[in-house]
Amino acid sequence: HAINNVASTFIQRNPFQIVKEVKSKNVLNKTQTEYAVNFCQINQYDNKSIQKIIDFIPEGNTSKEVFILGRKNFDFVDIKPSLLMSKRHDLSIKKSTIHKAKGLEADVVIVIGLDGGIKGFPNKTGDDPLLSVFLPGEDLYMDSEERRVMYVAMTRAKQMIFFVYKLHNRSEFIDELIE
Repeated sequence: HAINNVASTFIQRNPFQIVKEVKSKNVLNKTQTEYAVNFCQINQYDNKSIQKIIDFIPEGNTSKEVFILGRKNFDFVDIKPSLLMSKRHDLSIKKSTIHKAKGLEADVVIVIGLDGGIKGFPNKTGDDPLLSVFLPGEDLYMDSEERRVMYVAMTRAKQMIFFVYKLHNRSEFIDELIE
């Protein structure tokens, strides 16, 4: 489906990446597929801005799980899931770093912190020297580790994903995903 196609295309930009074909057991109808991948620009990473995104999630008879994922804990310090859930009783909302969400899935994923700049996502301050010990030596593709982290974030979503960045400061990853 749409999210799998975006995730697969994104990760395969790196020619050193092992080929991955993402498969989903979820079957989305035409309307769900049209709204599966979303891009949002906001002023701040806070409840007021996130509430506007949550308002786009269709209400349903069954409860939906929502993950708000950030690169760092700092990304969502001003987001309070309990307050967001008080307005939407059909949603179970959790926030987490992308790394901690690895292996988990949610119906809806909101990826925040997709800003440009040296400390954005991808982070341009350079890899941790210890990290390079664990990375394949031949993987010289620019931002390869950051690309893998983004791929993890994308593949957490079962039905909808929202890529969120601050107004006038979007990540190069956003430009690539829109393309």
